[in-house]
Amino acid sequence: HYVGAVETLVRSWLDAGRADLAGAASARWTSMVAADAETPLVQISSALMDAWVSGSPASAERAASMASALPAPWWESRARELTG
Repeated sequence: HYVGAVETLVRSWLDAGRADLAGAASARWTSMVAADAETPLVQISSALMDAWVSGSPASAERAASMASALPAPWWESRARELTG
């Protein structure tokens, strides 16, 4: 549930026009989980948040690809929204 909470904060800050806070939270999350063995869902969430913050099509596609391989339809759907 912690992953969902971080995603909610990042998305809320972006929606409120606070890309600075969203970027800081996403970067902190990435550095925090990089120190631990990441689970596939954490990797997907990290890529998804990076796509939201940076607008990176590569991150969105990475999230969608990893999610489809699990399968994790909710994560894949959100990533596919970014890839078109």
